Amino acid sequence: EEAESLYRTAIRLNPSNSELRTELVHNLERQGAERRGEVLEILEQGRLTEPFDEAYAVKLAKNLALRGQYTRAIEELERFTQLGDISPDLRWVQLEIQNDQAAFDDKLALLLDMLQNETNKFYRAGGTLGHLFWTAHQIRALGLVEESEALYQSLTAIPERADATEFEHWVRQYFLLDLYDRGNDREEEVARERLAEVEGLSNAEILDRWHIRAANYADSFWEAGEFDRAIELYEALRHYSYHPFWANRGPMVLIGLAELYWETGRVEDAWRVIEEIVDILEAELAAGARHQSMLYDLATAYAALGQHESALEVLALAVDYGHWWSSDDSEEELPFDAWEALRDDPRFRGQERRMQAIVEGRAANVRELLTAYDIDTLLAPVIEVHAAAQAPEQEEQVAGNP
Repeated sequence: EEAESLYRTAIRLNPSNSELRTELVHNLERQGAERRGEVLEILEQGRLTEPFDEAYAVKLAKNLALRGQYTRAIEELERFTQLGDISPDLRWVQLEIQNDQAAFDDKLALLLDMLQNETNKFYRAGGTLGHLFWTAHQIRALGLVEESEALYQSLTAIPERADATEFEHWVRQYFLLDLYDRGNDREEEVARERLAEVEGLSNAEILDRWHIRAANYADSFWEAGEFDRAIELYEALRHYSYHPFWANRGPMVLIGLAELYWETGRVEDAWRVIEEIVDILEAELAAGARHQSMLYDLATAYAALGQHESALEVLALAVDYGHWWSSDDSEEELPFDAWEALRDDPRFRGQERRMQAIVEGRAANVRELLTAYDIDTLLAPVIEVHAAAQAPEQEEQVAGNP
């Protein structure tokens, strides 16, 4: 509260200072959904003061998308694309907003179009290449295992650059490793490989260095059987302040914590976390958030607590916004079948049919895209550029070859 007061005073004295407004926005975001409306108001004011400030545009677009106002969010970003060259950060946000996390077909279409028509921007923005790695991993959830592995093979031909972004490096190491090892009874071994990155670090040091990825490391501790370490990291994450993007990302930590509590016999703690998930997501819903994963998590929590009518109502809303179940159950779930009592309900079965139609439609679109584009030809310029900017150790190896 003291920091908020200081920021507001400073802005009154210097209303055109974009950094002050951005810091105030971060301060309010950390205070929860009830301050979300104020965040949007501040960003709208900043846009009037600095109409061509990209940082404002990005933050404003994110907050509009959070409320389901995707058209306005996209229009806000398109103002900058019309001005010419755009930054990797703005392109990143464009990808996140214009193509929902679950819309793998739409996201893949945009990525392939970028490869074909603006390759120079594509390889300069590490996040966009990271999204292609991520999409190769995620289309597997549509049942496209062979297509996923074929795209993986094409992507592994791209050398890692010395100036690769942290995101690009992480996606390469994390998602693609998981792509081939899921279901091969190597979970514990793979977890150990991932945890080698943070060997010798305390949980506090992991949070300080890689708080955005800390939940993934907590999962790896869990898979490696280090339950106490995983719980400690998850519990720290639930109180750790970071800049939110989608409303569904906070509950992901709580869902994992509930699963861990349940698996380690702390059943009452698990129920308390599920009730906390409901409280958080109800507040987000009241604030206007309509992200499909967030809605599904709220519906599932309602079902777990026996609030069946609310569960079915919110599930229908989630499907309206494009939610579907993956073919391999890769999405976050509670530690038990929350929907068991409703699986024979005609209303639930109706939503299942709607979700299946979404899956089939997206899968058909992905197949069509992968047939229409020659992926290896599109990647050739990217491979050439990355090969010219190899990591130092790769350059030494090449130089030492006869």
